[in-house]
Amino acid sequence: MVKVDASETNPNSLYIGQGVYHLMVNSAEEGGGDDAGKLLVNVSVLAGTNPASVGLSQTEKFQLTGKGAGRTWMLLIATGLSTQEQWETAKNAGQGLAFDEAALAGRQFGAGFEPEPYNGKTYHKMGFRIYRLDAPEMAQCPKEPMAYQLWLNAHGKQQGGGAAPSAPAPAP
Repeated sequence: MVKVDASETNPNSLYIGQGVYHLMVNSAEEGGGDDAGKLLVNVSVLAGTNPASVGLSQTEKFQLTGKGAGRTWMLLIATGLSTQEQWETAKNAGQGLAFDEAALAGRQFGAGFEPEPYNGKTYHKMGFRIYRLDAPEMAQCPKEPMAYQLWLNAHGKQQGGGAAPSAPAPAP
């Protein structure tokens, strides 16, 4: 038998709430047992439309096979581990894509969380609302400034759109 102390944190508030978020991947691993054939991705909220969820983490399950694999491709494209062109090539060839799931850790992306009923309760899940941080769906979503600047630098962009300069302009 174990005993748990009372907590000042409401257990119902420990899940990411409804909203659109700037997320970072904490970890990703292939599931086993009941989660075989799934990629388990733990994300943290850096910023978003629901400030109460900032700092919360949640694990999402992504299918590696079948129709649900499209959602995993969305994640890979949104995080920059793959491209739309790679997906089209794989689809046309009837092949998959091998990738190192550990490479997802530290990558940023955007996602919308909506209510989904499960076993008489309502949880908020990202479903298919997965975006690159520069996607139009993310335009109104607050972003964590330092992390977003790192993302912009990594993608050769600058704040406000456009490409970041690759080198200083030559002196006249």
